[in-house]
Amino acid sequence: MIACVIHGAKELKIENRPEPRPHDGEVLVRFGAGGICGSDLHYYHEGGILGPMLSGDFSLADAISAFELASDRSKAMKVSLVAGG
Repeated sequence: MIACVIHGAKELKIENRPEPRPHDGEVLVRFGAGGICGSDLHYYHEGGILGPMLSGDFSLADAISAFELASDRSKAMKVSLVAGG
């Protein structure tokens, strides 16, 4: 998968990362669109993060794969994601 990763102040990289596999009750999503928040801007301009961080809040996505115990409906759903929510 392709990810936008903040590594430190003014150090933003587009990286290829392994595709995660969903665990019990989780759903894998294909990112469609998203925004950034004030914290993302702070981390980009000032740094202060402990390690590489994926950025983005309030994302829109399609569910593409679900762990077998997740709802069957989740395999074909549009979803909205809120970081930390």
